[in-house]
Amino acid sequence: MSVSMESEILEKLKCLPVTERVRIVESLAHQLREDLQLSSIQGPQEAEEKLARAAKALRDDYVGDKDLTAFTALDGEPFHAQG
Repeated sequence: MSVSMESEILEKLKCLPVTERVRIVESLAHQLREDLQLSSIQGPQEAEEKLARAAKALRDDYVGDKDLTAFTALDGEPFHAQG
């Protein structure tokens, strides 16, 4: 993907409401997990490279949009799932 295409996609994503962007990120994460499962057959280095590219593609969103990282303030808190 060219840098200009990546920039264009990121700019369009910034125009969407936060809830829609979160839905897209979740969908991408799901696709990445599937790709990683397939790529483990191909080899760990290819999987690592795909993860690195995906992280770089989403980095600006997470750095620039505090709504996407709002819940990280709770990272140090204990978590108790209720069944």
